[in-house]
Amino acid sequence: MIRKRLLLGILGLALMGGVLLFSACPTGNEDNSGKDNTSKGDDPTVSAVTVSPATASVAKGKTHQFTAAVTGTNSPAQTVTWSVSGGVEGTTITGGLLTVAAAETAATLTVKATSTVDTGKSGTATVTVSAADDADGISWTSEANGTLTVFNNAAKDMILFQGQTPAASNILGGIKASSSRVFDVSDDVDDFDVGGFLILRGIALDEYNANKTNLSRAKIEYSAMATYGQGKKYRAEISSNYIGDYGYRVTNLGRIGMELRKDSPDGEKIGFLPSLASNMPLYADNSEGFAIYPVFVYYSKSTGQVSTLKPSSQFETISVSPRPVSGSELQTYTLPEDQGATWDSIKASLSSPVAYVTITNSVGNQSGRVTLSGTNRLKSQNGYDSIGSGETLTYEIKSTTDGSAQAVVVTYYNQALQIPIKDTEGKTPVLKNGYDYSITVSGSGQTPDGYSVTFTESESARDLSSDIESL
Repeated sequence: MIRKRLLLGILGLALMGGVLLFSACPTGNEDNSGKDNTSKGDDPTVSAVTVSPATASVAKGKTHQFTAAVTGTNSPAQTVTWSVSGGVEGTTITGGLLTVAAAETAATLTVKATSTVDTGKSGTATVTVSAADDADGISWTSEANGTLTVFNNAAKDMILFQGQTPAASNILGGIKASSSRVFDVSDDVDDFDVGGFLILRGIALDEYNANKTNLSRAKIEYSAMATYGQGKKYRAEISSNYIGDYGYRVTNLGRIGMELRKDSPDGEKIGFLPSLASNMPLYADNSEGFAIYPVFVYYSKSTGQVSTLKPSSQFETISVSPRPVSGSELQTYTLPEDQGATWDSIKASLSSPVAYVTITNSVGNQSGRVTLSGTNRLKSQNGYDSIGSGETLTYEIKSTTDGSAQAVVVTYYNQALQIPIKDTEGKTPVLKNGYDYSITVSGSGQTPDGYSVTFTESESARDLSSDIESL
């Protein structure tokens, strides 16, 4: 009896001390089954989840596609769980596709992607909710993160379309008269990350409303091309000079899209003719004749470069005579002017009429302007007349095949500070048509002594012969 009481007393003290003497505790490397659960060195871990785009503007009743990238060690799975917060019940997200409810009342939403490997790791994006599209589903407000800016300098509201043939399915949106609009085309193309170019067409709002059931009857008053790509901006302009009640027709016999420019290869852009376009109408605001200078514009997906080309003999400046659209007197022009030209004869005569000068502005907190001789301001290939801090833009400068000296000057502080570009020998650079030049301007201060310039020239001219041969 005494032995039993002693044993129970010892057991009681053990329990009071929090120690269970008759039960073995698993070690840190085993679960209750006795199996080793130590984390292996090659197990994936997640360090971050990034949602793209980080910000977006989405109209009520519209959708927007987001993507997520999971980073970490040992190649973690890219699978995520999507969620959206801050909105009404009808706003949802599935597979990264956000649908904003038509009745959404929130001004902003938060999209969240959570890693399925490590639910403690997630990334977010902020969504600005814009006004609903009009009754025809046309948006009139600028879109966040857009890369295409269009200035409508006409006195009429315009509907912009993507592609050669306007249709309800390829409406980009509307632009009010005498205003500008930013478009996000990342959802409208399949290769935005790679980059490319698209054809733009514009129809006046009144014309659209009168022909919305059959847009093939509508008068297309605006035509242009625009490049796109991740981080690549482009600016286009609807000029009141080239829309109106007077017109003419042009056919492009070439297999590369063609821009019509006024008076010179770097003149004002009148319109864009896709390859092999036939009897395409172009417009003007009066009947006065003017000269057009046709150039081929080729976009290389492999390099992301835009090249301007012109034939050396068959193409010359031609004069056009706009006539009232309501009559039957529209003049018809064919390019090249040689009616017997073939594609083989056209491509054999192609050459670049310009040098391609790519400038990087590494000057902090200051935009610059690229000029010739400090006064003749140049526009970049993508339509900008200034170059922002940290920005890289390409300019086309008309020169010669053998090269000619070009006094390129980058100006700052409203042209009060001028930085002349010099070659590696400290001389005014000689630029040759078809060649690429890379220039970087860096420094600070209000005198040229505080700045430095780097200048490099490509070893040879751009060679597009294989690309063009395949067309």
